[in-house]
This record gives sequence, structure tokens and C-alpha cells, in this order.
Amino acid sequence: DALARDPGTERIVMLAKHPEEKVAESLLDQLGDTGKPVIVCFLGAAGMAFPDNVRQVFSLKEAALAALDRVSEEPEAIVLPRRPGSLLGLYAGGTLCAEAQVIFRDAGLPVASNAPVAGVSPGQEGACVMLDLGDDKYTLGRPHPMIDPGVRDAPLARALVRRDLGVILVDVVIGYGAHGDPAGSLAKVVAGQPGEDGPVVVSAVTGTEQDVQVLSKQEDKLRNAGILVAPSNADSASWALAIAGRR
Repeated sequence: DALARDPGTERIVMLAKHPEEKVAESLLDQLGDTGKPVIVCFLGAAGMAFPDNVRQVFSLKEAALAALDRVSEEPEAIVLPRRPGSLLGLYAGGTLCAEAQVIFRDAGLPVASNAPVAGVSPGQEGACVMLDLGDDKYTLGRPHPMIDPGVRDAPLARALVRRDLGVILVDVVIGYGAHGDPAGSLAKVVAGQPGEDGPVVVSAVTGTEQDVQVLSKQEDKLRNAGILVAPSNADSASWALAIAGRR
């Protein structure tokens, strides 16, 4: 509300998992009343009516590009390996998990998740499973995985020796309040695994060079452990599709 009233605000960017219909309608009514350019990403939302001054985008990456008045960006030149098989996401960030679900869903894959967006099946079984490890099932009595990435260690170790998996997707989130070295914690589990016949591990770091963990240092730790590092979470999901031969 304060941003909407501020005459110096050039545009408003709103990011959220798909809210309840009445909540979404209320938010959009208020955003429409501002008369300012608005970019909205309700992850997983479809078939909604938006005011004329509100532009809907469908991923966090699209929202960032739209906020910078950039329609698209040149894809990074990289040769990806091919590893046909199932896809498994082990996410510390629930919003990042939701974004990956949207990308896989929109690619026509049947997706399952313990925290499903619209069009995704509830559950933890299938050829494409995206798990939000910040869910209460995993964090009862212990910190959130952004604070304690060790929550992911056991399921990741089990996944690394599965030969039915083509790709394992993991996220790293840095910044104030996050673990001091999430990439280092992840690298300890992945380093030396899974070998040439195991699944490819793909990740992306959400953060900046100004964060205390330092974006480039976190990315280097992942690469040194044999993890493919994409420029964004959306890119990591797109890479996973290509690696597993799903598009």
C-alpha cells in the first residue's frame, strides 16, 4: 500500500505463490487502482483477469526481466550432458520449487509434489517429482532448510545412487538469515557422487555478490563438486528438461 501511494515508485513488482481467488481479486483491484505499471507473478495461476496496467508473467525470471524492461536474454552457451530418466527436485525454497513445477507442467510433463501448484498432482511418486523440503513434514522440530541445509542431506544421498534418475535439481539461497555456506554443505554430499552412471545434479544460486556468502564463491563450490550451475532457478529447470531428453 505504501509503495502504491509513493509518487516516486516507477513500477510495482509482486511475486507470490498462487493466492486464493478472493485474495488475488482483492490484490489485483488494489494494484489496478494505483494506475502504475505493475508486474505480477502468481506462480501457477492461469485464467485470471488482470487490470490494464497489470502485466502477468509466469516465472520469477520473467518477472526480473520485465522489471528491467528486458523481454528476453541471450541463453548461455553451454553443452549439456544427456541423461535420460526421471526428474527429482529437492528444494529448500518453496517458491523456487513452485517455479520449477510451473516450468515442467507447461512443458507437458506429469508432475507430482508435496506442495503442488495448480495442475500438479499431490504426492511424491512419479517420473517428475518436485519436493519442498521446507514443508512441515521435514522441518518439524528443526530449522528450515534455508537455515539448516542438512535437512536435504539424507534424501539427496539416497537420490544420488538411484539409476532411474536422470536429473536431480537442488537450489541454493543466500543472503541475510540464510545458512553461512549452503553450497559448501551441499558440495560435501555430492562430491565424488554419483559417478558417470548416476544422475546429473543441477542447481542455481539465488543471491548476489553483496551477500555475505558471495554469489560467485557459492557457485564455484558447486561447480567444484561436479554440479551444473545455471544462471537462474528457471534456467536450471530448463536445463533439466534438456538433460533428461524431455524436450
